Amino acid sequence: MRVQSSKPLRPCDWALVSTNVTPTASTLTIRILLDETPNGDGNDLVIDAFGLHATPPLAPAFRDFTVQSMNMNATLQTYNVLATPEIALPAGCSYFWDICEISCTGPCKDCNMGNCQASNPSQWWTGGTTNFPGYNGTATLVGTGPGVFEYGKRYLIKRAVFCDCNGWSERLWCLEYDASTRKVLMRRVGNGE
Repeated sequence: MRVQSSKPLRPCDWALVSTNVTPTASTLTIRILLDETPNGDGNDLVIDAFGLHATPPLAPAFRDFTVQSMNMNATLQTYNVLATPEIALPAGCSYFWDICEISCTGPCKDCNMGNCQASNPSQWWTGGTTNFPGYNGTATLVGTGPGVFEYGKRYLIKRAVFCDCNGWSERLWCLEYDASTRKVLMRRVGNGE
């Protein structure tokens, strides 16, 4: 992040800096560097009201969603999926959708099949229920029709929610077509945290 005074005639005015940081490890290093090239003000730096605040995740009910399969096509061996959030998000909150194909063996938790993951494309920003328009098992969406899921493959669907004052919280569903019952088996994965 680069900051300099927004008033070039008054280069020493205060500049408000605010950002959200999501640590990816148990420690976090924050460096504040003084870049003297824009205004040449010397080496003076003043920091006031610096703070780090943990943001609790949004309540689990906001991340939860239901999944239903539809339009089973035995000839093409495909089906569609409809995902519906259980309750609407409060104002100031956003959501994130992610789908990927995963290995048919092992735990249902990680995207591990190469170029088969689609992460939060704008076509899925419907504000609520989505049928994942354009998803075809790859990272590249095709068309605007409902996403296509194939028999014999296993998928992981993620919905994450976050707000200005609440951290990331997510829910995962694992889907796979069961040939013996001719149904799509769906199960929630983990506690979603």
